[in-house]
Amino acid sequence: MALQVCVDALIYWAGAVFTQRNDATIKQDATIAEAKPFVASLAAAYATKASTWKNWSVTLNGYYDDTDNTVQNAISNGTVAQLVVYPTRTNTTNYWYGQAVVKSSEQGINPNDYSTMNAEFDGSGQLTWVNA
Repeated sequence: MALQVCVDALIYWAGAVFTQRNDATIKQDATIAEAKPFVASLAAAYATKASTWKNWSVTLNGYYDDTDNTVQNAISNGTVAQLVVYPTRTNTTNYWYGQAVVKSSEQGINPNDYSTMNAEFDGSGQLTWVNA
């Protein structure tokens, strides 16, 4: 399992930007296949392991613009859309991207003209790291 934590991340999903300060965690898992060949001696008995199926998810704790219905409509429709995560707003040349759907979300609305959103995105297909 690989885990990447992004503080003050810049996040785009389904054509919308999650404004303000965001914390994001990217988790990648791989299923491991193991081969145990028959051996005549236990001294030579080692298993061979290889990575097989992979999956990834992104957890977001941050803010979104509640005057734009793009995010709400995409969540309601179960939209699979491109997710882009910049680990920091100060460097937009390095980022993660892939197709993702919102698995769960928790939203809070307060009187200070911003809305909070805690969401978990499940990846659909490959997650790519760009290090320009």
